[in-house]
Amino acid sequence: MSVNSVTSQFNKILRRYRMTAAQYSVLNAVYLRGGVSDISQIADFVRRIHEQALGVEADVAACFDHGWLRVLTPDDCLRDQRRWSNDFEQYVGEFPYRVGAVDFTKLGADIYDSISSSYRESMGERKYDGVGYAWRVKGQIRVFGAHSDEVLNAANHVLAGDDEAPLGDIATCEHERAIFREVLGPEVIHNWWFTRFINLPIGYRAIATYDIVQSEGQDE
Repeated sequence: MSVNSVTSQFNKILRRYRMTAAQYSVLNAVYLRGGVSDISQIADFVRRIHEQALGVEADVAACFDHGWLRVLTPDDCLRDQRRWSNDFEQYVGEFPYRVGAVDFTKLGADIYDSISSSYRESMGERKYDGVGYAWRVKGQIRVFGAHSDEVLNAANHVLAGDDEAPLGDIATCEHERAIFREVLGPEVIHNWWFTRFINLPIGYRAIATYDIVQSEGQDE
């Protein structure tokens, strides 16, 4: 499919929701950075990733006017913390909400999900793709996703120490390093949250296990 055909297909989907491509770029930035970035940081992210130089602030404001976005309050952050504090099967709790950050409203999340899913399906792709990582369980990097092959592949990248695999802050000082041992799974998990707003009947989890050891030249 040509670039023009892809663009035409995407714009056709956007018109169904009376949304401009620039506004979708804002929602996409919130999908990637929501909950931790404020309005100016979201605007800067759109400029950098989507190469939009002009009118970004107006596009962000329009998304608020449509009721798609909100600014998080202390109560929002406290509710989110309570929601995930004891749940180790949901990677979304690894990045706590920050007061003053931008995030979707329920309406905005539903619209973004519908547009993105419609576009992927129109291109013959799977509805949900991508993985998330969690580090809270000591000795484990837990990888979550909607598809077992994606989860297993990502966990194997962690095991191999690939640069693109996010390892989090698992070594607590410069003299420590992680030795990865094995990959467990993938296993099915039920009532799984793909994002803070999108709940799926099942998802998948694989675990890359590791030990923390002293770096060479340091006392054991």
